[in-house]
Amino acid sequence: MSMFGLRTLPVDHRLHPVYRVLGAVVGLLLIAFAVVGFVVSGDVLGAPASTALCAICLVAGAVMVLAAVQGGNAAAQVNAYLGAALIVLGFVCMLTMHTDGANFLDASMADVVILFVAGVVGLAAGFYGRVGEPVH
Repeated sequence: MSMFGLRTLPVDHRLHPVYRVLGAVVGLLLIAFAVVGFVVSGDVLGAPASTALCAICLVAGAVMVLAAVQGGNAAAQVNAYLGAALIVLGFVCMLTMHTDGANFLDASMADVVILFVAGVVGLAAGFYGRVGEPVH
């Protein structure tokens, strides 16, 4: 089965354990951002942390950590799809940032950058974290 319709994704990449750990580290950073955002109820290192954004970061971080603990191709797919979802959420936040009613996450550009970076790392962990036999 192909991920995102891409049949030529690498399998058994020599750095797949590194990408798995990188996915877990980004997940832990998202969890830390969310917890500090819930406790402080304001800016976290210059990024405004609204309650909705912290909840999304907490769930996404927990899913990334659980996927890294599980490992395997299922974890790679979870990381890839979650990374894509974070990038899409970053675009939605960026597009609705300057409108009062549509900015449902109360996001700023710093939050968008956080979502983009976490999404790209999730995509990389998903694309290069696959193991097993290549499909011909």
